[in-house]
Amino acid sequence: IYAFGSNKYLTSMSIPNGVVSTGGVIFHNSQALTTVSIGTGLTNLGQQDFAWIRTLTAINVDAANNSYASIDGVLYSKDISVLRAYPANKAGTSYIAPSTVTSTAYTVFGAAANLITVDLSTVTSLVGQEFHSSTSIQEVIFGNSLEGLSSQLFQSASALRKVTFGTGLTTISNGSFYANDRLYCIIYAGSNSIIQNYSYPNGVVPVTSSSNCLANPAITLSNS
Repeated sequence: IYAFGSNKYLTSMSIPNGVVSTGGVIFHNSQALTTVSIGTGLTNLGQQDFAWIRTLTAINVDAANNSYASIDGVLYSKDISVLRAYPANKAGTSYIAPSTVTSTAYTVFGAAANLITVDLSTVTSLVGQEFHSSTSIQEVIFGNSLEGLSSQLFQSASALRKVTFGTGLTTISNGSFYANDRLYCIIYAGSNSIIQNYSYPNGVVPVTSSSNCLANPAITLSNS
């Protein structure tokens, strides 16, 4: 645990084929790490191994690894059903989860610095802190199969402005929205009273479509 935590000099890391398990948060707050390459033997990643690495641009996995896979530098389970980690400093302003992705890992978008829009329409379950401390993500889209928002889901996601919920949502965990000072629109076409009457930041009230969002000329979905 914390093996390379807060390291100021490590810029890349190759996890050898003989390594089968990591201890969790091994690179926590590493300050220079840009790329990680995972060998063939790794079968068990620790929790938050790639969270809050603000310099990380890509996580690559050997194609012969039987537990994990990488697509364009984003880490998944081998069958692409679990989104394991999105590098915080990866280039690009939008992410759409592959159609096979149904769940996420803890703090998967933690400290994301370039993303603006994230589409998780295929996801059916969340585990916690998915967007914790993101500084760029403004819009997040969920689909109808998601039933609950995880604990501290958007905590300190300072740029968050707009969230779309699917009709299947029934619960919002404590602290899902915390310090989301720029939130201005929740889109929800369902009928669950808990979701409709939740106390969202800034007094936001859910609406059924983007056209009904509260007008705010000072806030636009852009990277400016």
